[in-house]
Amino acid sequence: KAYTLVAANANERVSKDGLALLFQKLGSKITEEEIDELIKELGIDCEGNLEYPTVLKMLVILATRRKKGPSMEDVKVAFSIYDKDESGFITKNEIRCVVFGLGLPIDEIVLEQKLTQCDVNDDKKVSIDEFGKYLDELKESLE
Repeated sequence: KAYTLVAANANERVSKDGLALLFQKLGSKITEEEIDELIKELGIDCEGNLEYPTVLKMLVILATRRKKGPSMEDVKVAFSIYDKDESGFITKNEIRCVVFGLGLPIDEIVLEQKLTQCDVNDDKKVSIDEFGKYLDELKESLE
């Protein structure tokens, strides 16, 4: 839903300025240097415009990259990518949709493992607090 703040639909491309606006609308900030660094890191030849799956990748990478772990703003941004129905929870199907949207393969076993990693209270859905803890653990494992 947030993507449509800067593009008419998920099939449209977003400019680098549009990406900065998207982050602002989601309550986070990104500098032009951070955008350029992510584009270079992902090996994207975007000619100034980014497709929806690329924007999702950038949001997830940036949300997990902050030096002291992701801020609550970053967690909210990343969480909103997955919480498609805005229920306040992430379901297995929502994870599947985002992973598919990123063009990544995932099987049911791996999908279930990811859900289990995040779902501390075993209610088969992930709250924003559980998601934030998962991102903190992910950040630590990458260091």
